[in-house]
Amino acid sequence: MVGTKNYTIENFITATELDAMVQDVAQQIVRDFAGQEIVLVGVLDGAFVFLHHLAQALFNLGMEHITIDFVGLDTYGAGTVSSGEPKITKDIKRDIKGKTVILVDDIVDSGFSLSILQAMLGARLPKKLVSAALFSKDARRKIQVPVEYIGRHIPDEFVIGYGLDFDGRYRELPYVGIVKFS
Repeated sequence: MVGTKNYTIENFITATELDAMVQDVAQQIVRDFAGQEIVLVGVLDGAFVFLHHLAQALFNLGMEHITIDFVGLDTYGAGTVSSGEPKITKDIKRDIKGKTVILVDDIVDSGFSLSILQAMLGARLPKKLVSAALFSKDARRKIQVPVEYIGRHIPDEFVIGYGLDFDGRYRELPYVGIVKFS
């Protein structure tokens, strides 16, 4: 447990558990898209670690035709609760028309962000558009969005580590912790 004067961080998911989750998601994707060329679109900033490990796992499972791109979206600012008003901060560089696209996000809570990104990318006429998320906070869902691949459903807690941050900090942690405010 890491502590400061205003909050503590409790261990929640170990690096070993995260690796198993990524492997499971990768196996599902390979089952559905083996032999196909896919474009992984990571949602910045939080999904970069998950995307990296997912791409490696897919390659190790035999998927050799992977292209990676990123889209930027700001939903939290400096807070701990989604604003509900996502803003696109970076667009993808590649043309995805006629391609199989997997939108890779760190966490789906309200559904607002994912719905905006799915609509934006869907308007570019990919052959197939599916979504993968490391975590889903089902209790916070305001908009039902399709998420075909989920690493784990988690409770409504503020989590950090493995790419997830608290005001720009803690993304580098190799595990996921829960922030407990005092």
